[in-house]
Amino acid sequence: MSNRCNLFYVRWQALIMDFDHVCPWTGTAIGRNNMLPFRMFVFSVNVLCYLSVGLVIWQVLFKLL
Repeated sequence: MSNRCNLFYVRWQALIMDFDHVCPWTGTAIGRNNMLPFRMFVFSVNVLCYLSVGLVIWQVLFKLL
């Protein structure tokens, strides 16, 4: 059984089913209906960060050779 609960969020005047948290990056409450898009967002941000770090390292090593 899930420990999540339903929450009426006053800011948006909406009932959030299976409320998890309020995301500071997207500014929305994360619940049942948007958990998958939120996880895809987090995954894509991680991929972008790792790709950026990899490109910087590659550029530094390429410039040194």
